[in-house]
Amino acid sequence: MANRDSSWLNGIDARGTSTVGLRRRRCGRGAGERGSLGQALVEFALVAPIMVLIFAALVQFAFIFERQIGIENAIRDGARRAATYETVDNTDTAVNGPFVWSLVFLGGGLLDTNVQGYDGLQAHDRKVCYRNQTSANGVGAILVKVSVGYHHPLFMPIISQILDPLDGSSDNALNVDTSSEFQIQNDPTIAASVSPDPTCYTGP
Repeated sequence: MANRDSSWLNGIDARGTSTVGLRRRRCGRGAGERGSLGQALVEFALVAPIMVLIFAALVQFAFIFERQIGIENAIRDGARRAATYETVDNTDTAVNGPFVWSLVFLGGGLLDTNVQGYDGLQAHDRKVCYRNQTSANGVGAILVKVSVGYHHPLFMPIISQILDPLDGSSDNALNVDTSSEFQIQNDPTIAASVSPDPTCYTGP
């Protein structure tokens, strides 16, 4: 028995097999591992609300930017087309103004067909205006301007409360005004003017 115990102490068991290097493994997590896990959970709890807020802001701004880009393109296209219609006096504005307004703002118009998620009830101050300007050769010319304001609905919590006051009113929407102006392509040798200056058509 003494030899057997002595062999065990020397790293050799009763069958002559070496036991040197064998260690008993401890079960469960060490104190250091538990501490690291707890620290990670705390950090996640601190960062998660910020990440959610950033994601919500990105979603809200994506909808606003997408719709606003469509509105700007539609308004620019309407003003560009209006500039191709000869307009030298108030007789012409009385015809061209309502036509351009309908082309841009009525159902099936440029805004309705080119803007994703467009809601005509959110649009306001829809105008087609003509004003006087002296051309480069000193002859009177006319500029046409198409403009609109649009209340972009806000739907993301917290982000809505941040953006809502930016336009000066608390209506759960962000108002953005858009306009585009071109010089009408009249005969450059013919003087053109409107009165009053500007002359605007705001719809039927």
